Amino acid sequence: MDSMVIPEPLVLPDVRELPQMPSLPGWVALRLDLVKMVEQRSEKDGKFHQNLPTLPRSSLLSLPEREAIENYVAELQQLCDHTAKKDHRLRSDLLAIIARMMLGRPSSPQNELGVEASGEDYFDTLEDVPIWCLSSSYRRWLRGEVGAGQDGRAYVTQWRPDPTIWRRIALEDAYKVQSRVVRLRTLLRAEALAEYDEAHRARMRERFADLLTTLKSAKVQ
Repeated sequence: MDSMVIPEPLVLPDVRELPQMPSLPGWVALRLDLVKMVEQRSEKDGKFHQNLPTLPRSSLLSLPEREAIENYVAELQQLCDHTAKKDHRLRSDLLAIIARMMLGRPSSPQNELGVEASGEDYFDTLEDVPIWCLSSSYRRWLRGEVGAGQDGRAYVTQWRPDPTIWRRIALEDAYKVQSRVVRLRTLLRAEALAEYDEAHRARMRERFADLLTTLKSAKVQ
């Protein structure tokens, strides 16, 4: 791609409803498919790395493409960091969504150990979960669209969820975003794949053959 061409933009997810992440533009998806983790010397630090992300030299990101991905990743990371633990200004938002759940759904009469979780229990369990994940999972819980638990049984959404269950459901959306962040950061780290012409490979084969001959001679002696 021409280094001066503005790439097709990357679309941020709609965090109000996140059944799946928006598709990546073709120029990004193609690069992700081409990334190979190889053992080779890094052009940046001159050291050998066992799992260095690489791309064919002709497919390396242009400056506008790199800037577009970097900005997109920064915005996705902001979504992941939108928690009451990292931003104390969001504590009131967290308390509000907990209150909505506690007022909207009663505690299960068959709650394990017969102990009802307090608002403080919910806060301590959910403070590091992005607020938008909690809001989205709250709406899905009310609509009965949260699927089944780890035991395969459908959640009984007429009752409010246990704090750990709510956390698990809410983090499903966060993992979708964080997974994309990890993949794109790997792409940003990608260096040119070491590619050798036939003449170079022929010289390497000759050197290897000479080495074998030397080793055999030494063994005979």
